[in-house]
Parts: sequence; structure tokens; C-alpha cells
Amino acid sequence: MTTNTSVTVKMLLPPRTLSFFPSAIRGKLHWFRDQVTGSTAECVPETGRRIHSVIALSREQQCTTRVPLRHDVPEHGVRLPTHLLDASRAHWHRGRMAIDPRPEILWDSWGVPHVYAAGESAAAFGCGWAQMRAHGDLIARLYAQARGRAAEVYGEQYLESDRRVRTVGVPPLGERWTAAISPRMRAICEGFAAGANAYAAERSSELDVLSRDVFPLTATDVVSHSIRLLFFGWICPELVLEAQSASWEQATASPGSNAWAIGPAASESGTTILMGNPHMPWADMYLAFEQHVVLPEAWTYGAATLGLPTFAFGFNEALGWTHTVNTYRGHTLYELTLDRDGYQLDGERREFSEHTEQIAVRRSDGSYAEHPLVVRRSAHGPVIRSTGESALAIRIAGLDRPGALEVWVDFARARNLEQFDAILRRMELPGFNVVYADRDGNIMEFFGGLPPVRSEGDFDFWSSPVPGDRSDLIWKRYHAYDDMPRVVNPASGWLASSNEPPWYMSEPYPLVSRDYPAYIAPRRPHPTNVFRFQANHRLVTDRIPISLEKLIELRCDDHGEAARRLVPELIVAARASDEPVAHAAARVLTEWDLTYEPESRGSFLFSRWYGVYAAEMEVSGTDPFARPWSDSAPALTVPSGLADPGVAARALVAAAGALLDLGHRLDARWGDVVRMRAGKVDLPARGGPGFDTVRVLSPAEPSPGEKTVPVIQGDSFVFAVEFGTPVRAKVLLTYGNASGPGNSHCGDQLELYSRNEMRDALLTREQVEASLELRE
Repeated sequence: MTTNTSVTVKMLLPPRTLSFFPSAIRGKLHWFRDQVTGSTAECVPETGRRIHSVIALSREQQCTTRVPLRHDVPEHGVRLPTHLLDASRAHWHRGRMAIDPRPEILWDSWGVPHVYAAGESAAAFGCGWAQMRAHGDLIARLYAQARGRAAEVYGEQYLESDRRVRTVGVPPLGERWTAAISPRMRAICEGFAAGANAYAAERSSELDVLSRDVFPLTATDVVSHSIRLLFFGWICPELVLEAQSASWEQATASPGSNAWAIGPAASESGTTILMGNPHMPWADMYLAFEQHVVLPEAWTYGAATLGLPTFAFGFNEALGWTHTVNTYRGHTLYELTLDRDGYQLDGERREFSEHTEQIAVRRSDGSYAEHPLVVRRSAHGPVIRSTGESALAIRIAGLDRPGALEVWVDFARARNLEQFDAILRRMELPGFNVVYADRDGNIMEFFGGLPPVRSEGDFDFWSSPVPGDRSDLIWKRYHAYDDMPRVVNPASGWLASSNEPPWYMSEPYPLVSRDYPAYIAPRRPHPTNVFRFQANHRLVTDRIPISLEKLIELRCDDHGEAARRLVPELIVAARASDEPVAHAAARVLTEWDLTYEPESRGSFLFSRWYGVYAAEMEVSGTDPFARPWSDSAPALTVPSGLADPGVAARALVAAAGALLDLGHRLDARWGDVVRMRAGKVDLPARGGPGFDTVRVLSPAEPSPGEKTVPVIQGDSFVFAVEFGTPVRAKVLLTYGNASGPGNSHCGDQLELYSRNEMRDALLTREQVEASLELRE
């Protein structure tokens, strides 16, 4: 006779995902293992009688949880139901997913995998395997974070990350998205997970001991990682960065990019040219992974964002696309007025939806602590902060559109503008500018995202927390494709994108901001990018007609556009100061060549000054420039000059102090202070901050006791492609195509970057075989 008893199970279990178990038991076990090794579980029934059982587990850690167990003789013992163990094993075998035949992977001498596969799922398997070979431990950690269980594996340093991921609901959203995506996309995600799992199983010795506990991965893991990356890495990165800072107010983010599309009329060869130049952080979820996928009917070359089975940037023989970070506001913060244990909305008290989750945290001795997390939601969305009488809730556009990954899959399969445009028209991409070029002579830029239809206000209004006590401010629908800024084949023959508002995609400016809702994008450029996009325009117009080589040369330009317009008046302001250090700084700036070359003296001083000055003026609510931005002003003339020379001089003194505190002279060379580092490679930086120059390498904030600062963001995957016959392409992944310890490809392209060189993209089998490093 079978008896069902609710017991408290004290189990020796390792930190693992619950994905092996069927949904009926998920959430009732904290840790589990898929292999049978005979660990002991001590079970205490509700009656208090102690029973023992052998259950299928391996690495031992202790936890306690409640779970209903079926047993035959309660007085003598209990076993974990066999049907649960069988389901667990079946789930594991499904996760291993048979791929027949397996894809062939040819690794070239720069560590780029060329994946030859019979279909999309097999290609995804190959990409999963390849990414694990190059970044195995990092991928494991990113997936653990997407589950909201990184602290369970890696310890307390990931507790805040887990809190954020669970607060905004990434894990359950990942499950819903996985159920909603197309069978084709689910198969691709399953293939990618299977490839990663196969590598982890066959090469486990190459992974950190803790990282092994993250596997196996599932399609849901892939989707959850995409959600965390897309929405909390790009669309609203404050939620990621806040977990690494002391307060919300300190959290800042500035991913950026450059992109160019040159039409036949502006091209030296009469063919279209596309160049992508993302400026993403050089670490963590933002790393690019260069790859080449060859299917029987088509090929794609480009880069994925680490952990995803799709190309984020790429090209085929017919077309190419790239992205730049746009001025899209994809989330809204609501300031809630608390009313006892609820909040006010339209003059009435509302209850929060609330539940408590337990976050397991691995201690240094291998034991575990549990940290409760109260998750609250209002009518607006999840509550991400609560202090005193107010709370902050967030509402994020696009969480109800699970098709983002398939957009990139379809981009890679498109063959003309009509097909590509139809993909964009689905409005499933949650952000970014899309810059496009094809062999038919078309170029296009599309301002992507899902801007909510808002009841009132402009971009600035919605960029700060809005009142949470008005339901009319809770948006419920998005603008359609036809509402979005878009330019196709402009009269100029070229498009350039440097994170500016969409009105300035080319010259003459092709769009008028007044034709669009005031909240879609800023009406004018921000001081952080107003100079770079203009420098970009100047460099393009000076080089028409443009060849592939000229475009590559343009990207390497590191002259300071802000410096050109501001340094003369800054020198005057410094000389008028009573501070001796201001006079010394003025002498350095007088001799500066206005570039960010490694030997340049004055560049670090100026870059620090601009940050201090712009921040001071923003706090005061004053435009920092004597001649501010105006759409009607002649191109490349505004902004310029200093609105407040006194503040400028004081900011220069502060910048000089920062340089002296690092132990350098005021005329320190840029490359002596700012370093490009990846793996064992450490080189002087060549490129500057994104506010000033087209060639972007952004340094970290100085750390006490350190004389140098590393580049933390900037040029990453760079590609330039000319759509002739045949396609001709140059590529570079600045920091190299690996991050694993001891991998020779971590940092192996920094030297090329420092010499202004790019590599030929290997597009044919013959080219790949001639540069072969490894065959799998």
C-alpha cells in the first residue's frame, strides 16, 4: 500500500539548478544532482520519527526543505520516488540532445570558429561548444546569474546580482518566453545548450570546480540569459550596475558605438560599404564572440554577444547589419507614495503583490546560508527600492515580446532590404539603432526599440522617476513601426551613427524632430556625444568618395573634437585663475596635439577636466557651452566655448589633482596612464573617451595606490565589409576571442589594434584551411 507523507528532508545535496526535475518538484528542492553515487538523505516525517534513505546524489552539501515523498513503509524507511529519478535522468538526456551529424568546427589562427553544419540547430550546437572552449567559466557564471542563483554556486559576491534578477522576475519570465517562442527558435536554443553541455561533460577538467555545478544548461537558461542581457545589460543597465554600486544615484552606464553605411553614390568603388564599431565594456556579459557559420544554403560572419546563439552583428554575401546604442528610453521609473503596507494610486490605497524567496549563498567553507528576499510588485511593475515613505517601481518595455532572438536569426538569413524590413516591422527588437547595407545599393538606419505610447511629457520628463500615484502615466501599448525614425538611401549617400538622437543620421539632417512625439528621443544631442557624432560626420564628408580602406582609416582617427573647440578658451580661463596648478595645466594644454595617441601629453588632463566640468554644469542646470547646440547653426560649429570660465578653471585644478594623485606629472603621456589589457598583454592605449573622439577607448576611474588605469570599454568587434563580387571584409576583435586562463587568444589582437591594422575575414573553406589551428 502506498502512503503519502509530507516530510522535512535534510539532504546532502550540491548547489545545482532544478532543471533536471519535472515542474512538479521544482521549487521544493534547493539543490540536487543528476548522477547516482549513494549519498545519504535523512528524512524527518511530520510525526517526528526519523527515517533514512539512499537517494541519487553526488557532491555533498547540506540543506533542509519540505517535500511530499511517497513511501511504502513509513515506520522503516523512505525512498525518493523512482519516477522522479527516472524523470530527472530523462530530462538530462533530453538536455544532451542528439545532433547527427555533429557540426564540424575549424578554428583559425586567431581563435575564430568556423562552424560547418547541416542545419540551424546543429550550427547552434557548434556555437555553444565553441563559446565554451573560449569562455567556459564566464558562460557558466553568466548563466548562474541569469537563474538568480549565482551566489549559490560562487558565493556572497553575487548575492546582490541574484536579488536584482529575482526582483525583476527574470527566471519565471525566461520560462514563459521559452514556452512562447517558435519551435524553430526553441530548437536553436536547445542546440546551443546541448553544445555547451557536451563541452562541459567532455572537457570538465577545463572548467573551474564551481562552474561545473552550473551544468547542464537548458533552452530556458539560454532565453533567461538573453533577457538579462537585453533588458538589464543594454536597455536599462542601471539595474545591473546598481548591484555593483553603493546606491542608485551612483549607477551610471555609457555603452556606445559607431557605425557607417556608405551607398554607391558616396563609394569610391560604386558598391555599398558597411562598418560596425561597437563600444561595449571589455568584460562580463558584454563580450563579443567572433564566429563564422556555414550552412548548406548560406553563410554568416560576425559576432555574437557571449552566451547567445545568434549573431548580434554580421553580414552574409547579400547584406550586413550592425547596431549602435540609441537614445531610446525603454523603461520608466515610478516614484510610489507608500500608504501603510500598500501604495497610493488615483487617490486610493492599493495592495502590493508580494511573495518571499530564499536565496542560497555558498559560504567559504562549503556550507550554505539562506537569505530571504521579499519580492513586491505594484500595478507599475516590480519594486526595486523602498525607503521611508516612498518606493521605486520599474516598468520595462518589451518584456511581452519574446521574439528578439529570432529577429537576429532572421537578419542572418535575409537576402534583401524587403526581407530585412519585414523583420524589423515585427517590432520585436527591444532597442538599438539598426544600420544596414546590401549588395543592391541600399543603405538604411532604423531607430529601434518599443517606445511606449505615453500620455504626456517629453524625453526629459520620462528620463527621471515620474509620479506613481497616477494610473494615466502607466503606459500599456507601444508605437508601431511606421511611427519610428527611419532613413533609407539619403541624398548624401551615407549614414553615420554615434549614439546621437535619430535626427542626425546624415548631413543634411534627414529628419525633423518635431515630426515625432517629444518623448521618442531627445530633441538635441547630449554633451556626452555631441562632439563624437559631429567628428564622425566631418571625417566622412572629408573623404567622399570613400573606399573600404579610407573608412577603416577614418575609424582610427583619435583627434579630439571637443578639445578642438574648447581648449583655447580653457587655456584662457586657467591663466586667469589664482591657482598655480591651473597655470601649470594651461602650459600642458598649450603644447597638446589634441589627440589620444600613446605619446600624447595633455590628453588625460583634458579628459578628466571635461568629466568634472560637464558634471558641475549639469548639477547647476546650466548648458556648459558658451555657444550651445542649435539645429540651425552651420554644421560643425556648435557647441563651442565655455559658459562659465570660473567653473572650468576650478574643474581643471581638480583634474590636475587627480593626475598628480596617481603619481604622474601633469604632462604625463596618455599611454603611460591609460593601458589596454587583456590576458597577459598590457599595451599603451591608442584612442580616447567617447565624448571627444571617434576612436573610443574609455578608461576606468583611478584606484587609490594605482599609477595606471585600464581601458574598460571601447572598440570591441570591428568589421568593415564591401558588397562587391566577391564580398571583401576586414575584421578585428580588439581584446581577442577568448577569456579563459592560459588561452593564447586572450589579448592576441591588441597588438594589431595598436598598429591600426585589421585582419582579412576568412570567408571560404580554402582560406580557413590555410589558416587552420584546430579541427573538431
